[in-house]
Amino acid sequence: MYRARNSRGSIAAVLAFLLGIGLSTPIQAQDTTGSRSAEKSATGQAHNPTTAGGGYYIEFRAAQIGAYGHSYVVYGNVGGRQNFADLHPMGNYAVMALGHVLPVPANTQWDPDVLKLPVTSRYRRNLNGEQYRKLLAALSAAKATSLTVVVNSGATQSLTSITDNATNDFPSAVNITTSWDINPSAASVTLVGYFSSASAALSNGSFNIPTTSMKGRVATASTPGAPTSYTAFTQGVVGGVGTAGASLTLFSETITGVNKKSSRTIDLDLQLDLTGQTTTPGTYTGTLNLRAVTQ
Repeated sequence: MYRARNSRGSIAAVLAFLLGIGLSTPIQAQDTTGSRSAEKSATGQAHNPTTAGGGYYIEFRAAQIGAYGHSYVVYGNVGGRQNFADLHPMGNYAVMALGHVLPVPANTQWDPDVLKLPVTSRYRRNLNGEQYRKLLAALSAAKATSLTVVVNSGATQSLTSITDNATNDFPSAVNITTSWDINPSAASVTLVGYFSSASAALSNGSFNIPTTSMKGRVATASTPGAPTSYTAFTQGVVGGVGTAGASLTLFSETITGVNKKSSRTIDLDLQLDLTGQTTTPGTYTGTLNLRAVTQ
């Protein structure tokens, strides 16, 4: 632990970093019942098709909604339980238009309300056992996602000295690598740093330093959505991750078919801004959480 001294006594600020991983709802194919047990039953039933004689199918459907409509697939054993998976681009109309010529983020997560939409067209293709196995393998691959955050260096940050009514920079950057393998990809990957309380980023047990005084910036060039100048941890929740008034988005990268499996490493600089403040002597500690989330 490093200690900081001023004319009023001693104060130490130490930040330990915790890692958390945030994922959007897992991509999955569900049956019409929407129940967990029925979903397992349908999946188990479909995993052992016979190779001869066919008896399986996939049907592509287009439903009427908005300007672009909505596409999804129905698949299963002829005469058996129907299974559904969404099959549509994620994002706004601009992304959908781009999808006419380039790969764009897509989604297969099923929403039962889609069945309420009028079907405007459909196309069915009969499958044999081997073809159906390949279909199930593709759906299984669509479920597989990974998202990791690793602090390579700077996991513990300390100040050797501080000055009241001034900015105090922590001596070294926090080097962080976020890796993802999203198939099909989500619209974006965002890394969020946050404290558990807006009123107490650092505390000595009796007195608190709020998140308005804790600031961060990302020094790594060309980092999308990053704070390039020192910015307070006072932002809101992102995709359910963070604490209201105690968060800071460190980067937000748009995902396309090109970078759905990739990583990004950044250097996070931290600063304790005591401009206009006088600290109470003591040892202050706090925890900055790092969590990645897909949306």
